[in-house]
Order: sequence, then C-alpha cells, then structure tokens
Amino acid sequence: MSRMLFRVDANNVIGRGHLSRTIAVAEMFREKFEIIFVVIADNKNYCAPLLQDWTAAYINNDHNIEAVLKGDDIIWLDGYHFNNAWVSELKKKVKLVVEINDLPEDAYGADVIVNHCPGISEDQYKGINAIKILTGLNYAMLRPAFLESAKQTAQAATGVDGVFVCFGGADPYRIGYHFVDLLLKQGFQDRIYLVTPDASIHFGDHETGRNVKVLSNLNQEEMTFYMKASRVVVVPSSTLSFEAIALRKPVYTVYYVDNQQYIYAGLVAEQLAYGAGHVQSAGDVEQMILPFEDFYRDDAAQHAMTNAQVKALDGYSGLRLHEAVSRLSNNIS
Repeated sequence: MSRMLFRVDANNVIGRGHLSRTIAVAEMFREKFEIIFVVIADNKNYCAPLLQDWTAAYINNDHNIEAVLKGDDIIWLDGYHFNNAWVSELKKKVKLVVEINDLPEDAYGADVIVNHCPGISEDQYKGINAIKILTGLNYAMLRPAFLESAKQTAQAATGVDGVFVCFGGADPYRIGYHFVDLLLKQGFQDRIYLVTPDASIHFGDHETGRNVKVLSNLNQEEMTFYMKASRVVVVPSSTLSFEAIALRKPVYTVYYVDNQQYIYAGLVAEQLAYGAGHVQSAGDVEQMILPFEDFYRDDAAQHAMTNAQVKALDGYSGLRLHEAVSRLSNNIS
C-alpha cells in the first residue's frame, strides 16, 4: 500500500487547528493509503492523545524528516514555518508534495496547493510553480461527521434556541470567555455552550450563569451534537466556520489572526456568515454583542444564510480531493 504522510504540529500555543485539518484529510485517504503523521518531538505530549488512532513519527526538527521518507511517498504540509528552499529539497525525495495553504502570498512552492477558503481563486497564486491549485469549499477539509451532515442536510432544523461558542484549542485572547461573560451581563436567557481549552471557567456569579455549559476536548460527534443544538454558532473564521456551514447553522464570525482574514472576507462576501470584524481584546468583544443580539433573532437573515450554505458546501469535497491528488500521483512516474 502506498504511503501518505502529514507533516503537522499542534500545541498549547498554536492550538489543534492544523492537526484537526490534516486528520480530516487523512480520513479521506485512509482506505487507499498507509497514513503516517510526522510531528516535532517537543509536541508529542500534546499530539499523541489526538493521534491515538493513527501511526505517528516524531522528529527533532524538519531536517530529520529524511529518516522517515520513501521515494514513493505523498506528503502533505500544514504549517506556516516551512520555506521554499526546504520544500524544494523535499520535492526531490518524495513523489508528491501537497501544501495546505491559507495565505496565497506565503505559498512555498509545493507540487499541489489546497486552499479551501471561499472566494479564493487560482489567479491569486500567480508566480507559484505548482502542478495543480485546488481552491474553495469544493475542497473543504472537514471531518467525516460534518461532510456526512452536509450531504444529508438541505436546510437547518428550526425551533432550537441557544448559542454555541468556540474559539479553538488555544483562544489566546480568551474571546470565548469574554463573549459569554458579556452576553450574560446583557441578560441573555437562552442556553450557551462554550467550548474552551480552560475547563475551569465558570459563570456562577451571573444570575443566568447556570444556563452555560462549559465543554472541553470534544470529538467530532460531540461538536456536531452541540452545534446542532444551537440556534447560532459563534466561531472564528477558521475551519470551525466551515464545520458550522456543513451543519447548516447560522454563523456569527470574527477574525483575530492574519491567516483568518481571507476566510473572513470570503464568508462575508458569499453571505455564509455574519461578520463582526477584527477582535483581539475584551473591548473588541464588547462591540460584538449588540449586533449579535440582532442577528440572533433575525429569522429571515438566518434562513437566507443557511440557503447559501447549502449551495456552497455539498459534502463531497473528500471525493474531489481524493480524485485530484490520486490522479496527479498516478501521472508521475
């Protein structure tokens, strides 16, 4: 069986977004390829529990990757620290290098580039010497539970209340906490599901704090359950927003790091989410509250949004990615 490697990292600083994304891709290919994750050894304690169902190799630095490579390998890269010189050498040692990219201006010259941001086009990669560039939600890199839901769900369920809030596995600015805290101060009465890396958070000093359920380390089935149980999903402009779109949930989104700007712009331009701007502090979060309360009760806006989501993401991105990458690999002698 041919091998497919994923060079990726996750830790308490950068969170688990890159790793979750590559696991989603690995799920798409696992029946046809032997899957191996390649991770920097310093991140082993964080990553090993998340990779318990997969084979993983741990290396001291990227120059040591040669020890795990074979000439017929396909390798995916997901991270911002790789550079053109290193990738150029890597291409000589494997069959195909695939780059998962968020920022067209920072592409590093892989054979194949995948950017699932809505609104991104191949034209934004001019000057990049890639064999193939795959862009947009037709190539959404989502976990199986979300893709299956997208295939089956033509419209979101109605009649639910509550809000799902998640700002990833790091949330360095504590946006999730501040958002929920301010919602409660405004007298928000409905159920709140807060997914946070800090399981010690509580809101007992608020009169309606009992309505908040604090959650951590959810698997994909738990994520789908709590998202579906909510009227609106509040997430950053990241893969989390695409997961909500797959579930046909109204999305209220912001961005707080550079690599989220393109996704934010695409989501808003294609009316797949309500954009509340750039957020990095408690003061910024305060500006989110009043627009959120209006959006939360706007049935017409939510209905139009979920209709747009159905057209944008159909759940068959795994088949498209598998077909494109396999075809390119087969064409290389």
